[in-house]
Amino acid sequence: AVQRAHMLYASCTTPVREMRMRPLAEKRKRAEDVVKADTTLSQAARLGLPTTEKVVDVARGLNKLTRGAPVEALNHFMQATFGASCRVLGCESIAGHVGQGMAHLAAGAYEQGLSAFRSALAKHPGCPPLVRVGLGVCAFRLGKYILARRAFVRALTLDPACVPAMAAMATLE
Repeated sequence: AVQRAHMLYASCTTPVREMRMRPLAEKRKRAEDVVKADTTLSQAARLGLPTTEKVVDVARGLNKLTRGAPVEALNHFMQATFGASCRVLGCESIAGHVGQGMAHLAAGAYEQGLSAFRSALAKHPGCPPLVRVGLGVCAFRLGKYILARRAFVRALTLDPACVPAMAAMATLE
């Protein structure tokens, strides 16, 4: 069941990733892709995965964020972090915490976003640089400019070509 869920996860997140690449003129196709992803996620949810496997919750959260529904996305990401262990595609995961940070950021709840990104970093200090960028944006919005600068500098230390971190640093200057 877990392997089938992994295949369904890949098939439902591909349309969501592809949506970001299309021009606005393709809104109709975008809506069809989102519906297709919802259908695939519903199929995955019925597979009876172990309670620690949170791939469907994370994918649903990403789908809701793509649709511009951060509050609904937050509910799915919170479900993904509920319990002692969160596994996505069989591996220990911080995706639920990162998703919560993104959803809070999109909803303008910067203090909660900052907390969620910090939780992700506490669980996995080797997070991708964009987690630090998210933390930095939340800190910036809260007026915590020193913390924001540290987060952006750390993101650039990890990945000197991180464009969002470069843009954020330019905003601070």
